[in-house]
Amino acid sequence: MDVLIDRCFRMKKKEIVLSVQLLLCATLFVSSCESDSDEWDVQRESTIAAFRAKTDSIVDKETFLYFTDPHLLSYGNQFSEAIKYNFESSFSPVGELFNILPLNFCLCGGDWLNAGDTQEVAAEKLLYADSQMKQLFSGKYYKMFGNHDTNYQGLVSETDSTRGVFSRDFIDKTYFSETGSAYYTFDGRNTSFFILDSWLDWTLQMDDYRWEQLDWLSNQLKNNRCQHKVIGIHMYYNEGQTVPMSEVLMDICDAFNLRQTISVNGREYDFSESVGKVHLIISGHNHVDGLNYVGRDGEIPVVRTCAFMKDNTPNFDLCVLDYDTGYLHMIRVGTGENRKVKLAM
Repeated sequence: MDVLIDRCFRMKKKEIVLSVQLLLCATLFVSSCESDSDEWDVQRESTIAAFRAKTDSIVDKETFLYFTDPHLLSYGNQFSEAIKYNFESSFSPVGELFNILPLNFCLCGGDWLNAGDTQEVAAEKLLYADSQMKQLFSGKYYKMFGNHDTNYQGLVSETDSTRGVFSRDFIDKTYFSETGSAYYTFDGRNTSFFILDSWLDWTLQMDDYRWEQLDWLSNQLKNNRCQHKVIGIHMYYNEGQTVPMSEVLMDICDAFNLRQTISVNGREYDFSESVGKVHLIISGHNHVDGLNYVGRDGEIPVVRTCAFMKDNTPNFDLCVLDYDTGYLHMIRVGTGENRKVKLAM
């Protein structure tokens, strides 16, 4: 019994399954929850104060919540009620803050899945997560498509061990049914966001699908009349290196911001009459906070945020795009530091 109690105490509280064996840990679990609740109460109040201090005096702004790489839907074709409970309890502080603060929307950087799922179970997991997020954020929820979300580390079925990458039909017509594809645009309060699908990390070369997206982006940037523009892409860097799609993306952003002409996949795009600026590229994939300035003049920031779960704690950023002063303020909830990022202006 002593061994069992010790084992239960060391387990992450959100992974406890109320089986007969684990009922011995109930007292320890309740005590841990109460302690975490006290800590959350303190952080919540300080976060609210920090957010309001940043936003109250800003006139030209965009506010949103950003998290990435949650990987919360377990491994190996398992999708139990305990997994769902862990998922929902992990997001309770996120939803609480979102409903308190004047945030325009939530953006997810992608990567819900892990490995070992059949296409059927992986699809169930993705659609469950999507439904939960839409409810939690009252429909003000947008997402990127992560490399793991393709189910490339899964199987077709229990009887077919072929790599289980989802069909384009499922991705576009079911998972991204609202937009019709995994690359799309949406408008915030005063900012146009352009979401791209970086696709798989085990095949990084430029292909028809990636060129199709960058053609689309170039045309969107050329004709979009919004002054403020942000690009979201799950995988800008892979293993510390800029991927080929990101290199072309950087060239497009450069040409757009400098009002030049660029050839993309054999087509020319003249940005001389376009308006606005690409201020920022936001990404995930690397599971660490990061910031690099890219482009010809090194002025376009590429911001990365750590994985959602770290040290058994949800981690996410409350983002304030301050166009009055030209900075992105990222207020961290969880572990990590607040960040102030100079925008391309």
